[in-house]
Amino acid sequence: LASGGVLEAILGLPWYILGGFLIVGALFGRMVCGWICPFGWFQELIGSLSRRKIRLPRWLGYPRYAVLVGLALVVAFLTGEPWFCKLCPQGFLEGGLPQPLLRPELRSGIGWLWYTKLAIFLTFVLAALFIRRPFCALACPLGAIYSLMHRYSLWRTVFLRERCTNCLWCVRNCPQGIDPREDLDGHLCIGCLECQKCPFDAIVSLPAWRVTGCSTACSHHDRKNRTGEADAGY
Repeated sequence: LASGGVLEAILGLPWYILGGFLIVGALFGRMVCGWICPFGWFQELIGSLSRRKIRLPRWLGYPRYAVLVGLALVVAFLTGEPWFCKLCPQGFLEGGLPQPLLRPELRSGIGWLWYTKLAIFLTFVLAALFIRRPFCALACPLGAIYSLMHRYSLWRTVFLRERCTNCLWCVRNCPQGIDPREDLDGHLCIGCLECQKCPFDAIVSLPAWRVTGCSTACSHHDRKNRTGEADAGY
């Protein structure tokens, strides 16, 4: 009976949703976070109100995996309730907060769960004033899934060290506060491609099948340009 119950639970998982996540992650990695996620945009909007940001140590990105395994999977499996969805600040922003405002008849049903979600939401809103995308960096399980696939997705971001002048432009402008020279496509990267605006074209994005020859081709291009400049008398 126990094994039958486990099998029934496994078969009852929303495989079409998980499959959709895997397909998108395999194609674009965490670019979904940098370009589509509405709560990521909301955090950046809040963050624009304050210019001073705290740079988080890299290891603080790992609690997302604990949230993924513990809250989104294990607790949901044991209780039969999607507890992360119940507590997610993005869901609260899009539904839990506006619905009682727009529909007064719902206000009588507000209880401890709503106030818990409000506290979580306000915590990340306040944190966004001092930390770049705190929910993305610390707690988002969907971002954790995409992080695992980001480095191996079909769309890659490549650092061309031979073009880099160590001007630190990419470090100063990275929304996640990482050093793209050392941690490009790491688990904290959200694939926003902001670093691709490098004034020396030291960071480029391209399909995975073009990555292998990219460095050689770009190096040849640079040598050709330098030769041309020398011939011109520069």
